[in-house]
Amino acid sequence: MKGEQIVDDRVWISKSHHPLKLFGMPILKANKTLVLVRNPIDVIYSFACFTSLFNHSQKPDFSFEHDYPDYWDWFITTMTKNMKEYFRVIMNDSKSKLT
Repeated sequence: MKGEQIVDDRVWISKSHHPLKLFGMPILKANKTLVLVRNPIDVIYSFACFTSLFNHSQKPDFSFEHDYPDYWDWFITTMTKNMKEYFRVIMNDSKSKLT
């Protein structure tokens, strides 16, 4: 998106998928951080749709929980662990900036 990789003094607000760091992307240094988070239940389902269809707006014509219960249980468990780690990293990174 236009301006997405600008990380100098011209930028007051920047969006991030922290702690995801893609190769070649600039590092943003900030004095303040505001963390806004979607409902994890919504995020997990949305991500399952995206990884199944590689599309942000479509929904599959099947039901994860009814048609693929073993996969859905694995996906929920895996995503919950990943999100827990994500929040641990962002909170630890935020704390380290305070000292």
